[in-house]
Amino acid sequence: MTRLCALLTATLSVAVALVPPGSFTPAAQPAKEPTGEYVNKGNRPDSARATLKSHGLPNLEGKWHYAGPFDNTDKAGFDSAYPPEKKVELTATYAGKGDRKVTWKEYDTFALGKVADLQKLFPDVRTNAVVYLYHKFESPKAYKMPISFGSDDTISVFVNGKRLLHEAHVRPAAPDQEMVTADVKAGTNELLVKVCQEAGDWAVYVNPELPDSVPE
Repeated sequence: MTRLCALLTATLSVAVALVPPGSFTPAAQPAKEPTGEYVNKGNRPDSARATLKSHGLPNLEGKWHYAGPFDNTDKAGFDSAYPPEKKVELTATYAGKGDRKVTWKEYDTFALGKVADLQKLFPDVRTNAVVYLYHKFESPKAYKMPISFGSDDTISVFVNGKRLLHEAHVRPAAPDQEMVTADVKAGTNELLVKVCQEAGDWAVYVNPELPDSVPE
């Protein structure tokens, strides 16, 4: 055993001596994923969100909440500033349509870039109702974020307490029916969407779009 160890040591010493200095090349490291690039997901809505994420910017993904139904009899809900328009408190309880108790609930099936069926939230409410959708998000910097909306029927949009959209439509919802530019601030931001229904379908579409220039 001693002779075998000595022989292996001698052989290794000769092999090392035969390697010219500086000729050793370490194994190539895996390339890092590029950041800040356009990310093609095969369609515009998904690509926009993926690209915003690659730049470290908010893309409206994450938790969404909803509160409703509130009353829209005689279309009164469109201009009625129900409590969520004044201040969003996710632990609050409100008086809703027909004196039912309304609380904030997580909208865990909400999907950006697709028309969302709001009727599924309230299967027993078919007419004259209002719902609020809420999303809170963080941004590392201030910039202007375009956001695309669609609605059935009316739609109002608030960003950080400022109303940016207030349109009294009666229509089926589709992507890109409305576009707003939100002044996103560095830190915490709040997006509130209000959709009023008269009768029939009740739906909404939301998706961020790419800004004209990405902030450095």
